[in-house]
Amino acid sequence: MILSFRGEAAMAQVMLSPAFETTQSATDAAPRHSESPIKRLHLSPAAEPDPAMRYRFWPAPENRIAGNPMPFVSRAVLLTTQKFGKKNAVQHYNEVFVRFSAMSIDELPIAELREFVATYADEPLGELERAENLMSVQYDLRMQDLSARERVQMVLPEYQEMRVLGWMLAARMRLAILESRWDDFAKDCRLCFRLSEVAGQSNDLLIGRLIGYAIASLGLNAIEEAITRTDCPNFYWALASIPVNDLFEIRTSIEFESVLLSRYFMADQASLHPSIGEAAARDRIKQIAEQASKMSVPSEFGNYDRNTAHLLAGLYAVVLKESSRETLASTPRWKEAANAISTSEAVLLATQLRVLRLRDSWVKWTLLGDENWDRFGDNAEAAIRQRGDFTDPALMVSQMLIPAAVPARRAARRSIQSHHFLCAIEAIRMHAVFAGELPTTLNALQVVPAWNDAISREPFGYTRTSRTTATMTRSPRWVGDEETSIQIELTPARSGP
Repeated sequence: MILSFRGEAAMAQVMLSPAFETTQSATDAAPRHSESPIKRLHLSPAAEPDPAMRYRFWPAPENRIAGNPMPFVSRAVLLTTQKFGKKNAVQHYNEVFVRFSAMSIDELPIAELREFVATYADEPLGELERAENLMSVQYDLRMQDLSARERVQMVLPEYQEMRVLGWMLAARMRLAILESRWDDFAKDCRLCFRLSEVAGQSNDLLIGRLIGYAIASLGLNAIEEAITRTDCPNFYWALASIPVNDLFEIRTSIEFESVLLSRYFMADQASLHPSIGEAAARDRIKQIAEQASKMSVPSEFGNYDRNTAHLLAGLYAVVLKESSRETLASTPRWKEAANAISTSEAVLLATQLRVLRLRDSWVKWTLLGDENWDRFGDNAEAAIRQRGDFTDPALMVSQMLIPAAVPARRAARRSIQSHHFLCAIEAIRMHAVFAGELPTTLNALQVVPAWNDAISREPFGYTRTSRTTATMTRSPRWVGDEETSIQIELTPARSGP
């Protein structure tokens, strides 16, 4: 479990930049506390609850309200900030959180964990509870009104604080597990997945999606810890209630980022016109140069030099003159205009054309279904990792603004895989109640089916070695993932609610 990033700015630049690499590597990092390539789960038989949907990890239909949860999430964030404003609060929180995160569920000191939750979590999470059933998530940051530099350097502290709320929920969920308060545990799971939706779906920023996935993973990890308890009820239908495909949707975010790119260059099919006049074309090139110059100067170094930007605009026109005419001459649509328009018009039109080509060569792959994406998705990233002349503003700005769609999509698939794996485990626990043993194969499951591995799109691997032991395998979640084999041992159940 990753600890606190308090004090670090959560940047909106989930792009091909150091900021994205930090976010992505944190998302993709393998668990640090894995002691063995073989993971072990001790499971107890657990029947379907009565009624079947007693436990839900998503609000019940009759409880859903057409309201916006963001005001209450914001209040929870403010309460969190207030708590950490007290003397030594951050240091104490971090010290305790680090220690608890390194412990297994059985090693946690219940009394100290209870005090930790009461001190830091209960008040802000109480405010978050008011947002549980409000289903109309809206948080319009008016990104379309921002300049390229403002878009890249926009600070989003509220998203990072949402993640802190997720960590507090994780602590409270673990306490509920230890105290066998399963209704409270289910409620906090609902809050966790709703918070994931708020972070990920309140707008279409890719950074929000990634933080939403990270928050959801806290809930999935807690559920995995819960099902190893001998008195844990069966959460098969609670897991099934989570709208995982919507929660981990990413195509809309990728399309949103691509639209922002074309707007910065005033590039769309309707605006492509060869004869706008040399003066108008020169002005647009200056605007593009200014955007590129602003983005290349970190905000802490003050204002960029407008005169330098205008000199760059002239440099673009000189350096890109021949290549721009060649680009147009090799394009059937603009072949006749290649040598008939002014240099400024040619450079502008060719730049806009390159932007649209770069954008479309990346975003087109997101239109594929998941199965085809698995085969060809790497082409999307290759399309924007090309290297070219540093004077080409289209290439330079595109590589700063276009997010790395492939890693983000893989993060979503890992989350869905974790969800499906837990569903398969709960199907096995339900089967064991009736059969008194583990199933011989996953196809032999009684009562409910196992869900497939979301990465391979095939059933999870399963080999029974005895009536009470088996080995499950799943697809690697990242390169070098060693935790692909899970040993299952069936143990007697202890009566619970």
